[in-house]
Amino acid sequence: MTQYRSRIDPGSDSFVANREEMLALVKKLRDLERRAHDLSERRRPRFEERGQLTPRERLSGLLDPGLPFLELYNMANYLVDDQGPDSSVPGASMICGIGFVSGVRCMVFVDDSGINAGASTTTSVSKALGVLRVAQEQQWWRYVPRPGTPECCGHTDHCGVARAINSGRCVPAGHE
Repeated sequence: MTQYRSRIDPGSDSFVANREEMLALVKKLRDLERRAHDLSERRRPRFEERGQLTPRERLSGLLDPGLPFLELYNMANYLVDDQGPDSSVPGASMICGIGFVSGVRCMVFVDDSGINAGASTTTSVSKALGVLRVAQEQQWWRYVPRPGTPECCGHTDHCGVARAINSGRCVPAGHE
């Protein structure tokens, strides 16, 4: 196999400048993501008062510990409904991504009811359709866990167990 040698000099001034600029942009992205998380967390007392898990707790309880979760469309709705860069909240009031549930890689949706009571935003439908398209392309359509609130589908447990949309039925994960 042919070996390729990079001509990049990580000690060069341009490399160092590019790296610093990229790190600053990544920090800005993480700060924007944190904005949605922090806004949702402000509703924690209300969730606790009702005996419910927060959206991120439901997600954490659903996903296999130690395995990766790749959030998708995390910047959806940023600067759409609120055009102020210092106040706009990204995420379209939902957390969507690729994770592992009981060892199965799948697309996961979590309505973030801590943000505007989970109300749809201008880009919520586009975000949902985008992640469903990815799930369909990867043939994950049989396994699309969507952890809901305790009122979801009439179930009243608070354990964060997934509900899977499978053939039009709502069933606990692992029983598809």
